[in-house]
Amino acid sequence: MEALRRPTCLPTGVSVWTGAEVEALCAEEREALSVCVDSLGAASADAQQLKQALTSVAKLRSPSQRGHRLYLLCLDERLAGLLRVGPKHLFYYSGGGEIVEMDILCVLDICVAPGLWRRGLGKLLFSEMLASENVPDAACLAYDRPSPKMMSFLCKHYGLKEFAEQPNRFVVFDRYFGQKEGEKEALLGSALGLHKEHRQVLLGAAEQRMVLQRSDRLDGLAGVSCVLHIGGDACPQFEEAVELQLRALSSGNE
Repeated sequence: MEALRRPTCLPTGVSVWTGAEVEALCAEEREALSVCVDSLGAASADAQQLKQALTSVAKLRSPSQRGHRLYLLCLDERLAGLLRVGPKHLFYYSGGGEIVEMDILCVLDICVAPGLWRRGLGKLLFSEMLASENVPDAACLAYDRPSPKMMSFLCKHYGLKEFAEQPNRFVVFDRYFGQKEGEKEALLGSALGLHKEHRQVLLGAAEQRMVLQRSDRLDGLAGVSCVLHIGGDACPQFEEAVELQLRALSSGNE
């Protein structure tokens, strides 16, 4: 499969898409985007020997992929690569038998178009994603069933090797657990969709873990003890939503 010709809605370089942004396209643009993305998603599935594609425009628009971001790389008027990330709530089984519950940003699919391999495009796409998601280290991410090729990529470019095998086949590298707390907080904010604006921290006192939310999405706030602004301008709509949610949680626990 050769790289697919770029639809007019895609800029040259790396662009980021959510289901809502795809929904905002006109029907013609959405169809053109679907042809490119779905074809590259199918190529990714073939490379990983999967029965069905993990990434498509229809799936990105579905409720199950709410909060996912699709990074698309276009070069020379062609779609050259894709990378999809999204939040996951995982149960991690350590080598010592301990179970750790975590919310973490995950790499869910990545593919460079066949015919364009070994040109550094995968590294370019991955680096752009890390910068956009404000992730300080590739070890701060989880990886969904990474292929041997992906594991080799992570080892070569980011020195990631050691990990404990998991029943769910997600990979969280050992280096993740050596990250500083501030880096983990930034990681969790990105994982749950806090994307550069209206940053909020919701501290869960009950489980001693953090849950962060983007201003347009609010769920899973059980155990919230306070709201802390850590950057960006205040968002009245977000604050009102938090207040209503906290009241509901309080009345439900009485």
